Amino acid sequence: MNFIKIVLAACALLPALGTAAAQDRMPPIPADKMTDAQKKAAEESKKIAAAHFKDPIVTGIVTLTKFYPAEDYHQEYFTNNGNQPYCQFVVAPKVKKFEQKFAQKIKV
Repeated sequence: MNFIKIVLAACALLPALGTAAAQDRMPPIPADKMTDAQKKAAEESKKIAAAHFKDPIVTGIVTLTKFYPAEDYHQEYFTNNGNQPYCQFVVAPKVKKFEQKFAQKIKV
């Protein structure tokens, strides 16, 4: 359940960071892979998180109909390509802001 809360928190930050465009939205959380209790907790977490932001959270909790895994070179992209300009100038500032805002909730 912590993963769901982190995803929702990250989604809530997108509008605050000025990046709520469709290509920057987090993927839907696959509700069909959750238990009823997990889905209920995810919806409740989204509702609680939404109260802390002026813009809506842009992630849906929906049934996943199809899943296409990304190519291997996309896996762990930021970790493996942190020196790339996109990672340095777009991703890294978002990660830094997220880590600062939620430092007390991040487990190392």
